[in-house]
Order: sequence, then structure tokens, then C-alpha cells
Amino acid sequence: MPDSEHKARRRSVAIIIGCVIIVAVILGSFQTGIPSGGPSLVFIDSVSMDGGSGGDDWALGMAYDENQSVLYATGFITVPGHGKDGIIWKLNSTYGQIEQVGNTTFGGPLGDDAGYGLALDGHGHLFAAGYVTEAGEDHNIWIARYSLNLTIEESITLDGPSNGTDEAYGLLLDDSGTVYITGTVTLPGHGYDIYIGKYDSDLNLVRNITIDGPASMTDKGRFMLLDDVGNLFVSGSMSQAGTGYDIWIGKFDADLQLLGQVIIAGPTSGEDKGYGICRDDYFGYLYATGTITEAGQSYNAWLAKFDSNLNLLNDITVNGPGNGDDTAYSIAQHGSYLVQVGTYTEVSGGANMMIALYDMNLRFYTRITINGSADGFDTAFGVIAVPIGGVFVSGFITETSEGQNAWIGRVLIGIPV
Repeated sequence: MPDSEHKARRRSVAIIIGCVIIVAVILGSFQTGIPSGGPSLVFIDSVSMDGGSGGDDWALGMAYDENQSVLYATGFITVPGHGKDGIIWKLNSTYGQIEQVGNTTFGGPLGDDAGYGLALDGHGHLFAAGYVTEAGEDHNIWIARYSLNLTIEESITLDGPSNGTDEAYGLLLDDSGTVYITGTVTLPGHGYDIYIGKYDSDLNLVRNITIDGPASMTDKGRFMLLDDVGNLFVSGSMSQAGTGYDIWIGKFDADLQLLGQVIIAGPTSGEDKGYGICRDDYFGYLYATGTITEAGQSYNAWLAKFDSNLNLLNDITVNGPGNGDDTAYSIAQHGSYLVQVGTYTEVSGGANMMIALYDMNLRFYTRITINGSADGFDTAFGVIAVPIGGVFVSGFITETSEGQNAWIGRVLIGIPV
């Protein structure tokens, strides 16, 4: 096929995909009810990224530049002689097609490094958070600011007083450019404590706090959001005597003063963890997801709805047919829907990537799963909604002879039938 004809055909396909996306979103926005059959999830495109060593490569946090149709993702890749290096990818996502156009790594040869959180400030800067390994200090919290071309401008690390494992997982920005992070730090006699930090746009510390659970063991903050009056919500887990790790969500004011918290323990003592959270800006409801331990069912995916004071209104759990470790890592609101992603165990295919669709009252509509070629452990970790274009999903799939490869995909919410 002549090159000009090939390019023309690609443009035609791209235009058709773009029109399908726009029509689906426009028609969906005029829905006043859900017809029989409900909406569907429509898989559009994906890209997997192999670090080249046959080791584990994960995509975790994401940020989307709507004006440029550019997606940024962070995670880690396995590099021979380095272990796991933190990485930030830059991807073009025009008309539903996803392709990598650049990347940069961070950390060094001393040990494992990883990126978890990403955010754009709208003024040409990309902020990232995670951890790096530094000599004699184990994992240290890492925060950095980049240009949109992935040139690093500023970075800082934080080592807790115990020289133990200090890691950042969640990052967000407010409208003024203030940077919030959450994660965990090691403190003498406390084990791991929840860490919440507030920084200016030059990464100077404004204020930070640590929170120790009653059992002084493993406490971690993972995801965050801000409401319309500046209150900060943080999800994670907290260790308690007799119940193991429990789901924890805290509410804070702009000065990081605790306004309220909720702790949720599963019916069986085990590892119950809070992960992704999102907020309905119109009604003020908070939605959270994670994993919870139930007797005879291992870990089940958990989804909950709270009011703005963290009173639990409703929650549900999901156990995959494989009765294995089912975990929901992230959640995003798209119009009148909730999109939940994580891991779903099936009878064949093992633990598969999960993308599930609910309404705002936690009514389940549909679910799709994705199984890598090696029938191994496949996980969706992050999800972000795009006003026109559905959601982006990040994670990893296990592929034959390549180990776990970083994966980015795009999914639309289809027109109800």
C-alpha cells in the first residue's frame, strides 16, 4: 500500500473513532434514566511497555492534559543492574489511539524506586511523588517538579528519623499550586505512620503531620481529594489491636487539622485497606474503594458511599468466581457513573485486570476483565475520567516471556441499549 494511502486510511479511522467518542458522550449526557440493559464498557485501545529485562514493569499514577491530548503516567521498570527504576511516560492519546512519545527515569542503582502520584498545575508543570532508595536510608519519600517535556526542575527527598521505609503514594494540587502528598514514614516505636505533607510549588515544606494507629504498626495514606471548600480527604489503612489492618479515611482542614475520621473493619480479622476515593461535586458524596477480608473468601473488592462528614451510607463487596484476592484500587466519576478498577480473580485466567461500572447509588451495571497472554497476575491500578473520551486505566499485565508489563488503556462508557 502506498504510504500516502496508508496515512489517509489512518486519518479516516482516527476521524471515525473521534466521531464515535463524541456521539457516545453527547447522547449519554442527555440520559434521564437507564433503559433496560444498562450502559456498557467499550474497550478502545491500549499500549503495553516492557522495560526489557523480563522483570516487573508497572504503570501506577496518571495525569491528563486535555488541551494537548497528552497523557502522563508513572510507575517503575526493571533495569538490569539497577533493580526497579522510577519512570514517567509521556503518551499521545489523540482519537483513542495511545502511543508512547517519551519517558524519563529517576532514582539510581542503589535499589528500588517508584512513582505513584502525578498532577498537572495548568501552568506548564508536572508534579510527581513516590520513593527512591538512598545510601544507608532505605526508601525515602520523593517529590519532584518537571516541565511538560519531562525535564526535571526541582526535587526533594524525605527520610524519616528511623532510616526505614518512607514512601509517598498520593499527590494532588489545589488551585493555588499547593502540593499535597500522603504516604508512610517510619518512626521509632511506631512502625509505619501515615504521612501527610503540604508544600508550595517550589517544594518547600509548609506543614506536615504523622498519624499513628492504636497498634503502632503499619499505617499508610494512599489517595487524596479536596472538596470545594478546601477540606482534604485521605484514604488508607490503619493497624488496630485485634482486627489487623482496617480501612481508614480522614478529613482535614487546610492546615491539616483532623476534622473527622472513619475506620472500617471487615468481618474477619485481616488486611482491610482503603485505596481510591472520588467526590460527587454536586451532592458532596464521597466514594471510596479498597479491599476487605471476609471469611472463606480471602480479599474482596470493596466500594462505599459516604456523606461529607464520613457517615457511611452504603457499601458493597465483590468476590470473583475464582475466590481469590479481589482488590479495587481506584475509582473515578464519569457523568452519572462510577468506574472502579482493580484485580478480579476468575476460574480461568487467574487474577485479571478489572474495570467495573456502577451508578452513583452503587448499583452494578457491567464489568470487563483483561487477561495477559501468560495467564498470570494482571492488575488495573489507576483510573482517570476524561470529559470527552471515557476513562484511562493504568496497571500491568503478565505476558509470556516478558514478565509483568506496564499497561495503559482507554475505555468508553457505551450508549445504553
